[in-house]
Amino acid sequence: MPGGRSDHDASLLANADVAGLFAHIAALTYLNGDSIFKVRAYQKAAQTIESLQRPIAEIAGDEKALRKLPGFGKAITAKLSELAASGRMEFYERLRSEFPPAVLALSKTPGVQAGTVRRAVAELGVAGFDDLEDAIESGAFSGLDGVGGGEIQKARQAVRARTGDERTPLGTALPAVEQLAESFKTECPGVGEVSVAGHVRRLCERTRAAEIVCTAEDPGKATAAFVQSPSVKEVKDCGPGRAAVVLEGGLRADLLVTPAESFGTALLLLTGSRAHRLQLRERAGRMGLSLDGNGPGDAISAATEEEAYEQLGLPYIPPELREGTGEIEAAEAGTLPELVTLEDIRGDLHVHTDWSDGHAPMREIVAGAIASGREYVAITDHTPNVPEANGLTAERLARQRSAIEELEREMPGIRLLKGVEVDILPDGSLDHPDEVLAGLDVVVASVHKHLEQDEATMTRRVLTAMRNPHVDILGHPTQRLFGRHGPLAVDVEAMLRTAAETGTALEISASPLRLDLRDVYVRKALGLGVFFALGTDSHRPAWFENMRYGVGVARRGWCGPDRVINTLSADELLAFLAVDKRDRSARLS
Repeated sequence: MPGGRSDHDASLLANADVAGLFAHIAALTYLNGDSIFKVRAYQKAAQTIESLQRPIAEIAGDEKALRKLPGFGKAITAKLSELAASGRMEFYERLRSEFPPAVLALSKTPGVQAGTVRRAVAELGVAGFDDLEDAIESGAFSGLDGVGGGEIQKARQAVRARTGDERTPLGTALPAVEQLAESFKTECPGVGEVSVAGHVRRLCERTRAAEIVCTAEDPGKATAAFVQSPSVKEVKDCGPGRAAVVLEGGLRADLLVTPAESFGTALLLLTGSRAHRLQLRERAGRMGLSLDGNGPGDAISAATEEEAYEQLGLPYIPPELREGTGEIEAAEAGTLPELVTLEDIRGDLHVHTDWSDGHAPMREIVAGAIASGREYVAITDHTPNVPEANGLTAERLARQRSAIEELEREMPGIRLLKGVEVDILPDGSLDHPDEVLAGLDVVVASVHKHLEQDEATMTRRVLTAMRNPHVDILGHPTQRLFGRHGPLAVDVEAMLRTAAETGTALEISASPLRLDLRDVYVRKALGLGVFFALGTDSHRPAWFENMRYGVGVARRGWCGPDRVINTLSADELLAFLAVDKRDRSARLS
């Protein structure tokens, strides 16, 4: 087909292929801003060829026959004749060359409207697959006018088909790049400021490359030292001011060395998503400034990000919000949210011990909570429906309650709450009766089995459990587990509405294997008045340190401390949980 061979055979022109070509031309002319009449002409040509009762190859070289077809004017006839004669269409090739590959792929994706693609390019600055993936995962793509869930899924499939899923999870990328940045700063004389940037600094779920920005007295020495870091497996590029390496484990890491006086500007540019940067560039242009030296005005040069934003007439925008999803408008209006911080988190509400499938005795688990700075912890071991996790029967649960009380007397530096992670059975009932659950401080309800249920059944199952008056928290709400399985087939929107109606807190799992509930759903839930519980799902003492990942998800979802129940003190939390579930939202606010 077009762009292909010169030794062609016109008889190989299939109606479906030629119709698809003209339909794609229509989409590209629309993206290009051409007149709607031209767009419709190509659409009409595509429809005519698709419905033609004879092979288009029979008349493709006959101009008179083509002109008799509905919608075939001189221009379209000439293009089809050229295609028949040479196997190419210069107009199509030239038009296609004006768009990045990601835009071309998306424009040919069934189920994604041309108008959606046009807005993604114009409003989000999509110019590549990474840009498109960022826009989808951040929620910016779904924020475009008229975009539905089907289009989002089709766009995501288009990205995966072209790029695969070669991204490194945050739980792997963040420690690796932090260690690299720290060792580089410590071991390289003359290096000043050093900061992680890009996806990792925004705490995105996954990334294909980590970025580091630094200042240095000698850029050449800095990059030479960087590529010699112990964790570097392969050097991709190294020059005076830039370097690119591959770390053990496969993560790519890029270094940019910048003058101290422009460190803030460089960090700002390398941290924000493409959509965020595009909006800042447009703002700078309207102010007669240039953000990166490529605009018409004077370039912004700032030693700190705060100074860079100030020159743009904006307050500082936290990295986790820099996705092009309304944060600049909020900054202009003075309505940026106060985001929850790790220091706000006072307790952990999802913890396992060796009473079920934890890997350490309760005393060691609690010691880990104390070491991480927690004031209280809820012991929430599994229940009988998870026999492989040594789930607790009602009798064992009663014995554990006594053990918790005894340990609390021996370890007075922390409050221990009596809880359970009760399993949600296939019909939505729970595998402990209400009278058992009523005697606990905290009840987390989760799905662990029968994950194959269809959406209607799974949704009914989860909502039924949420309506139980004793269920305080819905654990890892979509049950996704990176590297093992995707999320449940569940109507998340219905889940969010039910959480608001019933007063059930939604967990934001801080486990780097889950990060569930996702940030885009956190933000939607906030608008409904839902509140959240952050839990590490700790099975080992060291896992309490994962709380920062849960905080990152909450921050990306625009969540403040006032909507997270474990920012309360232990006494405040217990008083809150003692209130009828339907009245809790008003109590928290």
